[in-house]
Formats: sequence, structure tokens, C-alpha cells
Amino acid sequence: MITVTLSPAWDITITASQLDLGRSHRIDPAVGRLGGKGINVARILADTGIGAYVQGPVAGEYRPEADSAAGVEASPALGPVWDLTPTPSRLRRSYAVVEGSGRATVLNETAAKHPPEVWDARCRRQSIDGCPSRQ
Repeated sequence: MITVTLSPAWDITITASQLDLGRSHRIDPAVGRLGGKGINVARILADTGIGAYVQGPVAGEYRPEADSAAGVEASPALGPVWDLTPTPSRLRRSYAVVEGSGRATVLNETAAKHPPEVWDARCRRQSIDGCPSRQ
């Protein structure tokens, strides 16, 4: 399965026993990882035994460290195969505040635009004619 995530995010999860708006909270350290709809779907597919190949624009510092590199056959044992296009654009953040009751409040930043060169590089890697930045 191939997934394409045009607007990846750095998903940050914060846990709190209860969120009281307008108040200060002491929390455990937040946890973050690369996400976005296609990336999250690829992880679920891999967890359920279906190989997944992931594409999208991601700056170097956000690339998954423990996951397999592009060029390796997608395998549930390895997790998703990452074929990420470098971009200078900052990833948007998605903040999930999860309370002890299980209730979650999610705050999503607006995505930054990626320069045309990022889309051109993606198209060249896939040999795709007629990309938006070429028209």
C-alpha cells in the first residue's frame, strides 16, 4: 500500500489527569512523532500486517530514526518504508491533550507551504509529468 501525505505534522501528545481551561498544569514529558493522515494510516497498516510505503515532504530533523529506509521492500516486520522528500518548510504541529478519562482535545497548526522545488523533486523521483509546479 502506498500512502502520500502532502501536509505531514509533528504529532505531540500531552497527558494530563484533567484539563481545566485557564489554569496551569503540571504534566509528564510530552511525546512526539511524525504524523499526518497518510503516515498514521501507514503505521496502522504495518501494525496489522500490511506493508506500507510512505511518501511526503519532511524536513531532515523530523525523519523517523528507527524506521526502515527507502528502497527496502515494505514489510510489517520492518514497519513502513519511508520515501520522504526533503523540504526547508517547518512541519506543522498537532497537539493532542489526553485526559485521564480518555477525552482528547486536539489543536492543529496551519501547514506551511512547500516551495515548488520540493514538488519538482517528488515528481522527478516518480517520473511524473504534469506536476502543478511545472504547469
